[in-house]
Order: sequence, then structure tokens, then C-alpha cells
Amino acid sequence: MIHGLGKLLVFPCLFLLPFVFSCAPASKQGHSAREKALLETTLGKGESASAFPLSIASPRVAYYLSGPQQARPPDGYFEKGIRVRLVSGAGSYSVVESETGVTGYVPNDSLEEPR
Repeated sequence: MIHGLGKLLVFPCLFLLPFVFSCAPASKQGHSAREKALLETTLGKGESASAFPLSIASPRVAYYLSGPQQARPPDGYFEKGIRVRLVSGAGSYSVVESETGVTGYVPNDSLEEPR
């Protein structure tokens, strides 16, 4: 009797299992101090999210469209002085959007506040 009841309970649980895990919030790692400073610069001080408060600090900074440090050539380059806004942090890389509409991954150390 218990054996039959066990089978009866297992099938609904297996059916509901994907729904339970798909609804669980994703764990989010904390931001580094550099990422926090960049986020505050981008979204703080009463500026709108469409502002471009950062710029590219180094000449010819490679950007990647689908992920940092891909095993293929960069998708393009940002020239020094191009204005960007921080979209999100990704470890030692940041996702930025340029004034021209390009969104890509660049190294954190290639970003600066313009003077």
C-alpha cells in the first residue's frame, strides 16, 4: 500500500519540480567597489539613465557583443574619449552602451569619468 502511494506522490512532484525552480530568484553576487563607484556615477546624482557620464580612457579599446574575452577577434573598438554609460558589471568587465548605440563588454580599467 505504501509503495503505491509513493508512486502516486512522485509523479506530481516531478511534474511540479521545473516550475518551482524556474520561479526561484537568481542569486546575485555583490558588486566590487569599482563596479559600485561606476554604477553610482552612471545612475546617481539625479542623472537620467540615458546620460553618458563615462568615457573610454584608452585608445582603441576592444569590445565584445556577446561576452567578455571571447576566443575570437573583438567585434569592434571604441576610440579614446567615446562617451558611454554603464549597463552592468561582469567581473573585471563592464557592459556599456555608447552614444552611438553599441552595447558591448569592455575592461573596467578602460573606463573613466570625463574631465
